[in-house]
Amino acid sequence: MRKSGADLYAAARKASEAFVATFKKETLPIVYEWSERESKASTSIIWLNPDDYEGDGLYGTSAGLYISAESGEYFIFLPKTTKAFITFVKAMEKMHISDNIPNEVMLSFDGVDTVEFKVVTYIEDVTNETEMTEVKKLTNMLIDMLWRHKVEFYEGDNEPKESVYRPGDKEPANYYVGFKGEYDIYNI
Repeated sequence: MRKSGADLYAAARKASEAFVATFKKETLPIVYEWSERESKASTSIIWLNPDDYEGDGLYGTSAGLYISAESGEYFIFLPKTTKAFITFVKAMEKMHISDNIPNEVMLSFDGVDTVEFKVVTYIEDVTNETEMTEVKKLTNMLIDMLWRHKVEFYEGDNEPKESVYRPGDKEPANYYVGFKGEYDIYNI
């Protein structure tokens, strides 16, 4: 039986919510460690394939999502988040969305009790209006799906500070589009 558009949307929403909830729970022990030090911290979760990784410090043998240490010197495999991410991507692909699916999570901790997260896709060419329009359209659909997580639209160059690209500006080096949110580590 072929699924309707509403069924595909519902499956994608469920997969999106599961992905966001899973990475929050699986990274919580790391964030608790940050809170014990009472210091600000930031890191990212990215897709890595150990077969392609040349350097030392990759703790895992499967391709998937890995969380980077604050110093960026090592990566720890996140099996539950990887599984939830694969389910999320497959659900989006069933809706015929395969390009520009957010595939990186940036985390920052305020040193007290709040974690901010950004689930983003890297934009290689910010002057490509078609690509930017498609990425923003997908992002807004994900925001609608994730209303329970209270996420909002995010775009900007993550170095040296957040900014929004406008035509005529010098092209940013690290431009991302996606959604962002935050949560209290003691109320997850």
